[in-house]
Amino acid sequence: MKVSFENKAVVVVGDLILDEYIEGKVERISPEAPVPVVELLKDEHKPGGAANVAVLLKTLGAEVKLAGVVGEDERGEFLLDLLRERGIDTSLVVKEKERPTTVKTRIIARAQHIVRLDREIKKPVAEDTQKRVIKKLLDVHSSIDAVLIEDYDKGFITGDIVNAIKSMNNPIYVDPKIKNIPFYTDIHVLKPNFSEFKAAIGYLKDMDEDTLYNEAKRFRKAQNVEILIITLGEKGMLVCTEEKVCHIPAIKREVFDVTGAGDMVISAFTLSDLAGYDLLDAAVIASVAAGIEVTKLGATPITVHEINAVLGDEYHKIKEHIRCNIS
Repeated sequence: MKVSFENKAVVVVGDLILDEYIEGKVERISPEAPVPVVELLKDEHKPGGAANVAVLLKTLGAEVKLAGVVGEDERGEFLLDLLRERGIDTSLVVKEKERPTTVKTRIIARAQHIVRLDREIKKPVAEDTQKRVIKKLLDVHSSIDAVLIEDYDKGFITGDIVNAIKSMNNPIYVDPKIKNIPFYTDIHVLKPNFSEFKAAIGYLKDMDEDTLYNEAKRFRKAQNVEILIITLGEKGMLVCTEEKVCHIPAIKREVFDVTGAGDMVISAFTLSDLAGYDLLDAAVIASVAAGIEVTKLGATPITVHEINAVLGDEYHKIKEHIRCNIS
């Protein structure tokens, strides 16, 4: 099996983040406090959050427009420059004067993540920002195939923005955060991870397989979602529709960094679905793509060529172990 995602146009809507990776070496402890002294060797910046999803989609072959907010600051302009260099259309991004660009700084030594520093304001975006974004979105709805909402709970996603997206009548794919789950009804695809799913349904106990299947069906129906995908980490993912619930296993890999794995799942599934692959094939493609992602440092784009190289070996292995419960 080989995949291709060309000629698909997607608008990514969500929280824009600038990811900074500071890599160094540790050879001593600070005399000032019992903490390691990191000698800087490399300082790298990457698009994060919804900006990372835009890059993932573009790398896989889609045409991508990005809607979000950055501050009127150097980091915001730097992030937009990174995106433009990668071929992302940033014309739907709005700058907000009183809001700094969200930046996550990770300090890494000897392949170990030592600490992360976050610079952000999580309050909802200004009403004027919402109006400007909504106008930009409504102007492009006829030229796109789908909208992908990437929610990192940084304040950009609001009920008004989601309602405007629904009015566009494009298929909507959502990678949610718990706070905004009530917004995500009457959509095509909703993809929480297992922790987010349990929190959304208020389930605090351990969950066996039968319970997971039943709760997934109930939740999908309550949200009126066509396809519910629950990512399960190293255990793969659950895909739930009105007709069936299926468990798609993950191929075991040496995990280097899980950052961006969820972004990869929603990106690869969205394009597979738009390209016309059936539900289970789209889920297998997404599982393989996420499996490649976790072998890389940070949120790193992967290519269709990389996916196809692995699919050749793993497609039938995964398909043979898919279990479905037909409703």
